[in-house]
Amino acid sequence: MRTALSIFLLLLLLVFAALTGKNNSAILPAALSDYDFINREANVIEYNNNKILQAFYDKWKVEGYSNISIAHFGDSHVQPDYFTSVVRQQLQQLKGNGGRGMIFPYAMAKTYSQSDYKSKFTGNWKTANSIQNPPQIPLGVSGFVAQTIDTAASFSILFTKPQPPGPKFIKVYCNKNPTTYQLTVKSRRQYQTLSFEDASDAYVPYVLFYLPETGDTLEFVLQNKRLNNNLFELYGISIENNAGGVIYHNLGVGGATYSAVLNQQYFTQQFPFLAPDLVILDWGTNDIIYKNKLEADLAGVVVATINKVRNAYPNTLIMLTSVQDMNRKGVNISAAKDFSDLIRTIAFEQSCLYYDWYRVAGGAYSMNKWFNNKLAQPDNIHLSVKGYELKGNLFFEALTKTLQYYNANRDSCCLVLAPPQPNTLPPVQPAYNEMPPPLNPAPPPVPATKDISCRYLVKTGDTLTAIARKYAISVKEIMQWNKLNNEKIMVGQNLLINKKCR
Repeated sequence: MRTALSIFLLLLLLVFAALTGKNNSAILPAALSDYDFINREANVIEYNNNKILQAFYDKWKVEGYSNISIAHFGDSHVQPDYFTSVVRQQLQQLKGNGGRGMIFPYAMAKTYSQSDYKSKFTGNWKTANSIQNPPQIPLGVSGFVAQTIDTAASFSILFTKPQPPGPKFIKVYCNKNPTTYQLTVKSRRQYQTLSFEDASDAYVPYVLFYLPETGDTLEFVLQNKRLNNNLFELYGISIENNAGGVIYHNLGVGGATYSAVLNQQYFTQQFPFLAPDLVILDWGTNDIIYKNKLEADLAGVVVATINKVRNAYPNTLIMLTSVQDMNRKGVNISAAKDFSDLIRTIAFEQSCLYYDWYRVAGGAYSMNKWFNNKLAQPDNIHLSVKGYELKGNLFFEALTKTLQYYNANRDSCCLVLAPPQPNTLPPVQPAYNEMPPPLNPAPPPVPATKDISCRYLVKTGDTLTAIARKYAISVKEIMQWNKLNNEKIMVGQNLLINKKCR
């Protein structure tokens, strides 16, 4: 019964996608048809309880600029902001620009910045982040912290892309314990200075600055004139506009695992002030890639993370995601499929949305195709800028398509796709000399020709030259038929070795 329902819903979705295809094509690259490995039919956000979408959709459907806050947690696929910046820009073009959201001066943490700004600093700072277990300094919601006892220190944010004009609210998330520091925020000819001794509302985890106009540089100057060894801790900065619209917080920490939020001591105090309508939990790569398996406690960690988010801000909508197929040191990470299955199960059990990026991106062994199309980096784990931009466009399409589907199918309990095929190696037709003897005598087989087999599964020690020699074809032909840019092949890769089979 459930399988039939899944297939029925899938058919409904395909019809709906066809009806809205004109709009979808506008946000995706014109050459998407070249990437035939992308499963666009599966590019939706799944749910098995339509009630969980009601509150988010009520905000979404408001005409004009509605206030929508999204918090996107993750790892190195999220922190650089190549992927999330595309989603942010698309959503803000559609529903209004509510602000840049959470940022951090990553130069202090000696890590890479997000794609639209750089940072610099003066003074001595200690830092920690979500990679450490436990963190060396208590963390806040951004996953980073910087601490100083200097009497004079500063940090600056230098945006590399033009910022929207108009006034800005600048929320500096920091410790507001009794301290004698004062902080000045400057941009262009505008500035504001606040003393922490005068800070009110101790339960509010940030100091609020208002600048009627800002430029492409924000400077934060910290002073303590009393030489009393007070310390200042910075947890992040949220930049918000004076008008309504979407605020999309990038809370990625490169190298982080699913336990990241569980190790953030000040998460419960700070997270509610982001007031997220949608929370995206987008970890997993670092949980599975080193051992190529699911740890026994991983499911418990995922559920504990969901519970911590809900305890801090009840009734927020949570989305879980799967990770993409990947290779490490020439070995395919088959646990990515197991992780996809696990997260799907947890999402439906915990009344969360589910985005199966593993399936959308092409499933097992598809990373080779991403790399050959210059959509992935040589490590076969991370994407290129072009790849992340494609992912961002696909994610935006999935979100908007799903909201349209929800609106058109209010009486439908769920949007659940039929389960994908099991993660097995593609079948390979054996070469002639490996076939069992025929039941009826026949002439001896002729030497291998181009028609003897369609595909070949790469084994340890294989090279394109050896494969070409075995099947009486050229290396150039193999590269052309499989869209390979170089002669690098991976164990488990399934190669087309006969043009007539295409």
